[in-house]
Formats: sequence, C-alpha cells, structure tokens
Amino acid sequence: MALYVLRDLAPADARVASTFLHALDDVNATVRLAALSALTRLTALSALGRLGVGVADAETAIAAAERASDPATRRAAAAARRQLARSR
Repeated sequence: MALYVLRDLAPADARVASTFLHALDDVNATVRLAALSALTRLTALSALGRLGVGVADAETAIAAAERASDPATRRAAAAARRQLARSR
C-alpha cells in the first residue's frame, strides 16, 4: 500500500522512483505488482530516463527492457537510454 501512496503523493521525486525500482525485486509478488503499477503510472521507461540519474537500478531496468520481445518496450527503452544520457 505504501508504494501506491508514494506513487500518488510524490511521483516526480527521484527517491520515490528508486524505491519503486528496488521493490521490483521484492520476494512478495504483491509488492512487485505494486511497484510495476507505480512505474507504469510514471510511464515506466520514460521515468527511468528522466529520474534514473543516480538510481543504480535504472540502468539494469533499461537494459532488461532493451532485450524485451515487445518492440514497443524496446523503443521505449531506447528513448529512456537517450534521455538518461542527456541528463548526465
């Protein structure tokens, strides 16, 4: 529930994005689902590109999306990588 609250109250805070990314690795599937929902609400991969500076797991998440079977996900990952590079 805390992830949903963070999603709604502070979606642009880079610390919140980091929290969502870390929650994607939680052992509890419900927590992972909440984290994914939160990132989706932030337009997941675009958010990684904008908020990923200084967030260690952003690079890993973008790299995983670049290998996705879905072409739209790969395009979004490429855009996130470009945005991340511009933000550095």
